[in-house]
Amino acid sequence: MTKLTRILVVAALAAGVVLSGTGCKKMWPWGKKDTLNTTNSSTDLGGGLGGPGSEVGGPGSEGTAGNLNQRQGQVNEKGRMESVVYFAFDSSAIGDSEKPKIETVNQYMKDNPEYVVVIEGNCDERGTAEYNRGLGERRALAVREYLVSLGANDKNLETISYGSEKPAVPNATTEEQYAQNRRCEFAVGTR
Repeated sequence: MTKLTRILVVAALAAGVVLSGTGCKKMWPWGKKDTLNTTNSSTDLGGGLGGPGSEVGGPGSEGTAGNLNQRQGQVNEKGRMESVVYFAFDSSAIGDSEKPKIETVNQYMKDNPEYVVVIEGNCDERGTAEYNRGLGERRALAVREYLVSLGANDKNLETISYGSEKPAVPNATTEEQYAQNRRCEFAVGTR
């Protein structure tokens, strides 16, 4: 076998693992058998929980998310929490100003133990796709670790990294716009 042929075979096998979702269950949860329901109909993690540029409801969001408890407006009609945790450039460290947001998520989880929370790690577009996916995962795992340290049930937490695939501000050009893309968001649902 030539060197080029071996490279092509390895690349094809790697692509098959990624596309089948068997390599990274935490990064590619739509390969799981469990589904997350944010409405009265079944919605898996791969679709329906907001696409690129999806917005998290702000204060005063109204509507119903199927059977989700919308305690004090913390969950919008799409099953997304209003809390958004932001990060510094190229960092997965949780800033002191962001911890109260995670504590709000923890309180929601304590009040609603029947729900699953998916922590979605995101990055700005600077960096390679692979690097950003890893950084998004580190951010989601840092938030998960902090929630568990607060007493959250780790069985009701999932993480996923979108890297730079789901920007809050598409085609960002300023530091303020980049900063809005460096975040973790939360989706809430039932299995």
